[in-house]
Amino acid sequence: MSHSHGPSSSKSVMDVRYTLETSQSMGFLRRGESLTAGAVVAQIPQELDGKASVCGLKAFLIDERRCFTVDGGPVEVDCAKVAALDITDSPVHVHGETLETYHILAGFGRMLVGDEVHAVGPGSVLVIPPGIRHGLVANDPEHALRVVMTFTPGLAPIDYPMVRDERILAPSAGGVIAELSDEE
Repeated sequence: MSHSHGPSSSKSVMDVRYTLETSQSMGFLRRGESLTAGAVVAQIPQELDGKASVCGLKAFLIDERRCFTVDGGPVEVDCAKVAALDITDSPVHVHGETLETYHILAGFGRMLVGDEVHAVGPGSVLVIPPGIRHGLVANDPEHALRVVMTFTPGLAPIDYPMVRDERILAPSAGGVIAELSDEE
């Protein structure tokens, strides 16, 4: 299913932080471990540990350590690179620089991408370029979608708002999708 409603809100990037020119990648690491010079391998857990994120229950798997220039000085931040999430209804949000990839492992739902709605399920892969609003909602709120997400570059955590590249546009993807359906 795909509905198109024009480009009016697909490029809302106002107030998003732009940090690529003032940061550099220092390498990758498994969450909570030391920076490594080589490849990083992580296992998707059967059950997520219950850490709530903006989008749902999240298990951070691999981080990218980035060094940002903040107020004239360096700040090292471990940013999410790969994470597993259980999502029932994410907020609609946008990134100014971050390319996000969603790999749907389990569950069925609808993904808002710009002003289009796409049916998704196991095996669906979505690549969301910077500047496009998006959000994911499960068809059944009792059965979350299990998703592996990648962020390029790594996305700074919410406790580093001065370098986090994300702007929440609406609290519920399900609500925005319902509004689009009502317009038809």
